[in-house]
Amino acid sequence: MGVYLCPECGSGKVVTKETLERSAAFCQECHWEGEAKDLVRLPSEAVVRHVGDGGLVGVDYETVIAMEVSKEYLQRLSQNAATPIGLAILDSGLISRSDTKTLTRLLRAACLGAHRATLEELEKIQQEHADAERTPS
Repeated sequence: MGVYLCPECGSGKVVTKETLERSAAFCQECHWEGEAKDLVRLPSEAVVRHVGDGGLVGVDYETVIAMEVSKEYLQRLSQNAATPIGLAILDSGLISRSDTKTLTRLLRAACLGAHRATLEELEKIQQEHADAERTPS
């Protein structure tokens, strides 16, 4: 079990409905519609952590959500970009087609690099927007 969040806005106000064809999902906050498999799942242990005396302490939801969205992005990046990146590596002649071990390492490096660069650039863009909002016109 866990907490399910909208992949579009991060809200927990999602509703799922099972049909014969698929498991549909709807966000009551931003009105995103899609399949339940596309929801971001936070495992219940990520939402609440235990402390030494047996008590429970809440976790910073924004950090947990950001981590889960980041993991989801890396997973989708790897799934969707591996083939074109692999073809580019092979077609450019960087390695031989039979060197699958090196190709696997290069694909992982390329996806991790793109993931890191995207998140760093997003952080810069968000900072620019925040700075622009603080600066009087």
